[in-house]
Amino acid sequence: MKKIIGLLLSVVMLTGILAGCAGTPAENSGTSTPESSLSTTDVSEPDENTAEAAWPRTITDDAGNEIVLEKKPERIVAINYTYLDYLLVLGCQPVGVSSYENFLAKQTVLEPLLENTSIEDIGKWNSISLEKIVELEPDLIITGGSDFENLYQDLVKIAPTISVNYSQDTGWKPTFQLMAQSIGEEETAQAYIAEFDQGYQQAKEKLASLGDESIMFLVSDRKTGFNAFGEGKYADLGLNIITVEGYQLSLEGLAELNPYHIFLQNFDGIDDVISELENNRVWTSLKAVENGNVHLLEPWAWSNSPTAISYAVEAVSKALTE
Repeated sequence: MKKIIGLLLSVVMLTGILAGCAGTPAENSGTSTPESSLSTTDVSEPDENTAEAAWPRTITDDAGNEIVLEKKPERIVAINYTYLDYLLVLGCQPVGVSSYENFLAKQTVLEPLLENTSIEDIGKWNSISLEKIVELEPDLIITGGSDFENLYQDLVKIAPTISVNYSQDTGWKPTFQLMAQSIGEEETAQAYIAEFDQGYQQAKEKLASLGDESIMFLVSDRKTGFNAFGEGKYADLGLNIITVEGYQLSLEGLAELNPYHIFLQNFDGIDDVISELENNRVWTSLKAVENGNVHLLEPWAWSNSPTAISYAVEAVSKALTE
């Protein structure tokens, strides 16, 4: 009654992406001063002949701070753990990131990117170790999000720090491009976005034949209830996605909506949850269950980072059309 979606990732993610951003400890250089502007500074795209001339450069981050970077960063620490994905796709292995050992290192979607890497854990997202960050001697710290605002003044004392804030309104690309500017990988970002857009369009065309078959994306509460997620990264694919106000949904509520396809998050223990549900008449009477259309997606599919979105779109496309 369930299908496990195979791991599908674009070649651009899997080959030649770790160009050696992590290097020897560098001296702390750069300044950070508050500004009112929320836009990023335009930075000329470096090529092989102008890479050295591209530094120093000034970046205006998402909090309006101007940060001067004297040279291309080599030792980067990412405070927000989702930013590991962005950096790896840009060809940069950070020296430290939060929630690495207990979460990131266990994500199967990230395994190809993490092969042969050496990344230090700087603590869980809600208990960042400033001492560990100091020990890593970063030359750039990337932070962002309301969860980390209280750390900013401490972080800027350690190394130049940029605040990168993901917005659901604008999506992942502005976040990706700001990081690319900060580490001198604008061309890498442009190439990846072009490849992503092409794949997204191909998936959309492939899914056009699906018609109005209804779809829901759910995370089990490990009992008989669910959290329902809306269109998000799938919004432009032309899918008939059922959304739920307030996210929370009982099994009986799910039966009323009765989608033709269900995508469930594949967390540790999901097999036990499904085994229990299969003894429930309400669950077994669902159209998705009766037609064998319960699909499992890896947890990273619920992130809004480049690899997560590429994996999710490809996996959903495959599940619905093959």
